[in-house]
Amino acid sequence: MTDLNAKIIPLRTETASLAPTAVQLDVGEIATNLEDGLIYSKKTDGTVVTLGGGGGGGGGDLDGLTDVDVSTVAPADGQSLIWDDSNSEWIPGYPSFGTATAPFTITTGDTATFPLHGSSGFYADQAALEADGFTFITGSINADDTTLQFTPSSTFQSIQFLSGEVPDSPSHSWRINSNGAVYYDNTSGTSITDRSGNAVDDGTADLYVAWWSEDTEIRIAGFLEFNDGTRDWLVVRADMKTPYNNESAGFPVETWFASDGSISVRYGAAVDSATFTAGTNRNLIVSNSTTLSSLGNHETQFEGLTGAGDYVINVVAVPQTALGRGIGDLVDVDTVTTAPTNSKSLVWDSTAERWVPGVPGTRIQEASDFELNQTPPAGLYEFTSCADAPYRIPSADYEWGVYNGELRIWQKAADGIDLRSVFDTLPGTGSVWWSNDGISFTEATYTSLVINNDGAANEYLRLQSVTPLPTTLSGSLFVKFTQPGAPIDVPLADGDILQWDDDSNTFRPGQQSLLDLWDVAITTAEEGEILIALDNGALQPPLWVAGPKICDVEYGEVTTYKYPIGLHTDVDLVTTAQEDGQVLAWNNTAELWQPADIVLSGTGRRSITHTTETLAQNASEDITLTNAGRSGLIMQLETDDAVWVVFYVSTAARTADSSRLKTEDPEPGSGIVAEFITTGNEIVLATPPAAYFNGESTPLAEIYGRITNLVNEGTRTITISVSRTEP
Repeated sequence: MTDLNAKIIPLRTETASLAPTAVQLDVGEIATNLEDGLIYSKKTDGTVVTLGGGGGGGGGDLDGLTDVDVSTVAPADGQSLIWDDSNSEWIPGYPSFGTATAPFTITTGDTATFPLHGSSGFYADQAALEADGFTFITGSINADDTTLQFTPSSTFQSIQFLSGEVPDSPSHSWRINSNGAVYYDNTSGTSITDRSGNAVDDGTADLYVAWWSEDTEIRIAGFLEFNDGTRDWLVVRADMKTPYNNESAGFPVETWFASDGSISVRYGAAVDSATFTAGTNRNLIVSNSTTLSSLGNHETQFEGLTGAGDYVINVVAVPQTALGRGIGDLVDVDTVTTAPTNSKSLVWDSTAERWVPGVPGTRIQEASDFELNQTPPAGLYEFTSCADAPYRIPSADYEWGVYNGELRIWQKAADGIDLRSVFDTLPGTGSVWWSNDGISFTEATYTSLVINNDGAANEYLRLQSVTPLPTTLSGSLFVKFTQPGAPIDVPLADGDILQWDDDSNTFRPGQQSLLDLWDVAITTAEEGEILIALDNGALQPPLWVAGPKICDVEYGEVTTYKYPIGLHTDVDLVTTAQEDGQVLAWNNTAELWQPADIVLSGTGRRSITHTTETLAQNASEDITLTNAGRSGLIMQLETDDAVWVVFYVSTAARTADSSRLKTEDPEPGSGIVAEFITTGNEIVLATPPAAYFNGESTPLAEIYGRITNLVNEGTRTITISVSRTEP
């Protein structure tokens, strides 16, 4: 009798990624992978299928699906699944900001690292070429200004080169341009022999690999196919005479094409000191005369290639791994009706009750209560003021009016257009469109019209029995005699903020003035005015008031302001916090207003240099140093040779000192503030610093001095360093 309590234990493993083979299972038999959480069985056709697993509900996890990759880049909190076109899979990312992994990798090197498949030198003849496994390309011996067609196996048709950037078809033709290229095109008759010096212009084929673009000749060429254990390769080999008709010099070149779309371009080392021209738009990969931006630094030239050859660039496709079921296989996901495109998210469609590719409404611009500002459409006539009651007869430029069922408009609109010729062409009955704001228009009909003309200077139009008429009889009126176009959206501008608009019940972009900010205590700005921080201990944060004079400000005076100065887009209170008594100063480097100390013009440290005329030994020259301030401190003197230098408070003091010898000390109160005697090229520090001031009746920002040359005839240069305390 059957034991109903007997356990049924299926085949099992706890080794990750290990699946049973068809040989190991009978039809309908079950096997499990406990580590992966997957259940397998065998169908009658002999194939092994995955029945489910991956958790209590049997639904599997996302990383077990063929079109989901959450392993390469782990998802972060709040991220969505974003469709990545380049790898045809869903990856973690933020809506509209997902980053796809690169579809291929690019490496470069030389032939020591990436050797040629064939000989590193030239082949002696066809037999030598074929001995290395190449198929000889007919007509390639000494081929000049021609194209050579060759036919590899069907493996090298319908290939998505460079992740699909190159057009493809099942019937491409392979050819070599004897002037330096190999190409692949869907037109079997495409014959390219160009050598313009610009391979972008030459490369009119779907895929055009330019070794160079110059007059060269083929010694011999061939192709072969092989598998390197990873992918199938087609190697196209050409021994090139460079320059043209050189029987000894040149380069062996090979371009490898893989069945997964990878490409390797390999230049052998020069034979017999040959060279070719390397440069922009000469050595690159082109598709239909267009460079490929996805190649990055190699878009317009193989970076690092020189005319000496011995160079390899590999553009290798990133392999994709299938893991099982895809997200599109789930019952509540529809990626068929609308296929996902790059950076799309899965968004719930409540009507279809399915997750579908789309853009989630997470941006302000997609919110229901956000609208861009708009400007009126083109071709409107604007009238800026309503004529006076009771009859509202337009009598001046830009006026309009409404009276007794009539819409009345003056002969000239606000843009200066004379409308009299327009009036003359209007039908006797018809429609007119009017608007008070130039955005929302009302279509109105009229049954007749009259052109009032009291002379050339007094003409206005009367549209009669207008329905409906404007009811706001003030401000501007926009008029058009044909249906207006749509209003024009004003794009967002740098520094825009959102402001609530009661009229439209929406948030709209706007700009804030510095005077609108709540912590700015002025209502108007005057020429040259600055703002200064006022902190009396009670205000947090401090108020900004007109400076440099600080006035008393009551806190209640600024309660109507809405935005603090620190929120203004061109004000930076973060890098350096404001302090009591500081001003806002413009920083040209940062292009921001930042807190700064008040610095009076004409104060602070500076160096002043003076060079004398040619002086004989013991001759003197009186000098006046400007921009020295009305008073300050002398900190040091630098001289280029031996001199005696004296500084005075006035020109009178200098004159009175003209007969004193350098060995004599000056009299107290004589107006001499500092005296230096040097013996050559040296710097003399004034310790302690010597105080000076300008003692003229009207003080000037000058210091007076006398330089006496103590050595051979010549010019003498001094530099005095001062700290100006009074501008």
